[in-house]
Amino acid sequence: MPYKSGTPAFRRSEYQVASQIRFHCKTKCRAVGGVKRVAADGTNRGTLPYDVLTKNGLRIEVKDSIRNKRGEWVFNFARHGKLDESEVDFYVLCCRGLSKHYRVFVVIPAPMRLKYKRISLRMLVNQWAKYIANWQQITDAEEKAA
Repeated sequence: MPYKSGTPAFRRSEYQVASQIRFHCKTKCRAVGGVKRVAADGTNRGTLPYDVLTKNGLRIEVKDSIRNKRGEWVFNFARHGKLDESEVDFYVLCCRGLSKHYRVFVVIPAPMRLKYKRISLRMLVNQWAKYIANWQQITDAEEKAA
């Protein structure tokens, strides 16, 4: 495991997505969530708007959510209230809470054009089933970018 005990769950999801991409897509990538952007003059410009960067430059944003009392996962795509998807190629939604150690990964191409999305288990099975663990989308985009 590349993370220490006490690492937040969202950061663990980023590492797991990078690991899944390495395994399923057979490409190199790295988790860059939380990396600071620095301008040419040395000023801090916040963090990168994506969490995983692949070898050919695909930018993947990982969104992590635990199932709430209503049985839904709620994902927020906006940063500071503003939706800017110009620097993201794919979203990977990590749905936690089905069992203690299992995450369901939903791979969606950007842009979503939504500030937030609620997904119930029924919606996950009926509407989003084609996106569950669909790492082939990232593999195809990685080959195009090469």
